[in-house]
Amino acid sequence: MICPKSHLQLRNSKERNKNEPAKPISFHKSLQSIPGSADNDNREIQQADEIRLRAISVIESSIGLLR
Repeated sequence: MICPKSHLQLRNSKERNKNEPAKPISFHKSLQSIPGSADNDNREIQQADEIRLRAISVIESSIGLLR
């Protein structure tokens, strides 16, 4: 036999869980893209990569002079 309190808790739990799958969907739909941010990020990454490659080149040249 199910006690009335447990039955009520189970019913309330089912009601709460019924709306759970809609939360991620509505959240995803509410997200907006940030225009231009990916382009800016890619530009920054490219600039950092160019600096890194120049530094590697300088280090390699310096090591070559030591040999």
